[in-house]
Amino acid sequence: MLDPAVLDEAVRLLDLPGEDAIDWDAPAIRPIYQTAISLAGAAREYALKTVGCDPDEAWACGLLAPLGWLGMCATDTAAAASCLTDTEFAQRPARTQRRHWSLDQSALSRRLARRWHLPEWLRNVIGCLHLPAELARTFGPDPALLRCVRHAIEQSRRRGLDLGLDGGPAKPPALCGQTVKVTNP
Repeated sequence: MLDPAVLDEAVRLLDLPGEDAIDWDAPAIRPIYQTAISLAGAAREYALKTVGCDPDEAWACGLLAPLGWLGMCATDTAAAASCLTDTEFAQRPARTQRRHWSLDQSALSRRLARRWHLPEWLRNVIGCLHLPAELARTFGPDPALLRCVRHAIEQSRRRGLDLGLDGGPAKPPALCGQTVKVTNP
């Protein structure tokens, strides 16, 4: 189990400016940053075409969908990088994350979101991405926001940016765009 002190350290490191800040240009973790930015933009674009979905909220949900990854980058960049490059990651993302970090991305995201007192609408969406649509609905995420973020995850996957956020197998970049399963919650 992840020690609460690790979460506190993530908060501390994310708040630091300068040399202790995360180097998002580092090749080992750049895909994590790129995925977060891609998800934010794609979720916002999809929200603009969706009735009853706030584009700014969709952007925030997309940006923080990989919150567990972002937190891990803040506390242990090497662990984030080794998980991402692990040969088992493409087939079993959550299991690989638990092996490297003791928790998977989804559990880490939920803990960080609670610890940071993120708004409930945001916590509900990013905390349910790994669940099947029917089960996710029982936890109360805004259906339109959840749909926008899941669409963004699929779009990013097609571009070769896949952090295994939706609970299914991650696709290596060479396979992205081929035989893509689109989830429609």
